Amino acid sequence: MKRLKPQINTDTITAISTPLGEGGIGIVRISGKKTLKIADHIFKGKLKPSQAKTHTIHYGKIIDPSDKKEIDEVLLMLMRKPHTYTCEDMVEINTHGGVMVLKKILELVTQNGARLAEPGEFTKRAFLSGRIDLAQAEAVLDIVKAKTDKSLSLALSQLDGKLSAKIKALKSRLIKTLTKLELSIDFPEENIEELDKIEIKKITHKVNYEISNLLKSGESGKIIREGASFPIVGRTNVGKSSLFNALLSENKAIVTKYPGTTRDVIEGWLSIDGIPVKLVDTAGVKDTDNPIEKESILKTRKAIKEAFGILFVVDKSVGILKEDIELINYVKDSAGVHPPHKGKKIIGLLNKCDLPPAPPEANVPLAQKADWNKVVAEPFKVRSLISVSALRGDNINLILSLIAKSVSSNNRPPLITRERHLNALRRAKICTERAEKEIKNLTPELIAYEIKSALNTLGEITGEVTSEDILDRIFSQFCIGK
Repeated sequence: MKRLKPQINTDTITAISTPLGEGGIGIVRISGKKTLKIADHIFKGKLKPSQAKTHTIHYGKIIDPSDKKEIDEVLLMLMRKPHTYTCEDMVEINTHGGVMVLKKILELVTQNGARLAEPGEFTKRAFLSGRIDLAQAEAVLDIVKAKTDKSLSLALSQLDGKLSAKIKALKSRLIKTLTKLELSIDFPEENIEELDKIEIKKITHKVNYEISNLLKSGESGKIIREGASFPIVGRTNVGKSSLFNALLSENKAIVTKYPGTTRDVIEGWLSIDGIPVKLVDTAGVKDTDNPIEKESILKTRKAIKEAFGILFVVDKSVGILKEDIELINYVKDSAGVHPPHKGKKIIGLLNKCDLPPAPPEANVPLAQKADWNKVVAEPFKVRSLISVSALRGDNINLILSLIAKSVSSNNRPPLITRERHLNALRRAKICTERAEKEIKNLTPELIAYEIKSALNTLGEITGEVTSEDILDRIFSQFCIGK
């Protein structure tokens, strides 16, 4: 890890900042030292962009300098450094939202001195220039990808710097502690007084307490940002796809009377109490020689392993069959009571309650509802066994309310939403805890080392201390025009 210094970019970058396709408006963005020169060369209006005032919009036309051919009439927005998104000269060309016109303007810009931007490079330049820190840069991506009002609000608070301010406050306390330690190290004849040791212990204890609170809120923060996945799991023909459609209130999955209709996992999103919830209609997991079915089984198993919770479905009209029990045991091993997946929410659904029980001679069940409690409810700690009818819509709202209850968080908005931040906080806490517990035994040099390690680790969150590969990994998740 190293402390990054702002870099001076000598090249000019450009990208299409709106989705390609037919639309009312498309935007081509340019940033860098050649921005105004390029704009002067391809834009024809009352004023040359280089002569215009900053943060102004101008009507004109984009002209191909090579043959004077008009490409489109546009509105050009001019923003001069340093008061721009990247802290460089910037131009945004607002054109008609067509694929050909956008690509043609982008081609003109690159022909006249700019290069295509890398994913997230505009935001990366904003970070490297010091306008925003790394946590705020990540919040930009979260705003773009927000699926609910709550996830958008959380991302906006991070972009506003609330997480950064909290990290800064923690570091400020540690720096105060480090100052005392370094004075003792520089002047060894002045040993740390007992009062100073008590004060340092109090400060590190307070920092540990606040980091613990941030870590506690981290799981709910991740759920708000990433969403909670609930695969619908059960043997073939128990009505998983029908339940999937009923919960989404749309016919997204194909439903037939034939077993094995679902050959692939299908996803659908809901907003429940402001939290994005992903429902996954899964195929069965029974072994097969069919290569297509094998691939769908792998996806189903992956969905179970990565799930926040599981909607486990049986056919109430039939009862629990041998295949149900085998699947129950698989889920138990993969995502139920065993580490590292202990604590996943399991909601048991007894589907097809609108049908009468099958006669014994038609299909003898291996277990009834009483046995369900023994086989499923007890090992999974399932409190909810719901009789539902996907066909009639019975108890669909109850399922949604149980999902909402399982993903609900406390009323205090979390600040942490990313695993990267959580990992940094965990490592910082190890250092500050060691300094707190061992303050009587460690030398000032060793205590200072632990405090410095904690400071560097906290600095990873805001990007004060980081590595180039971490930056590349973060900004590669952005679209090219952001």
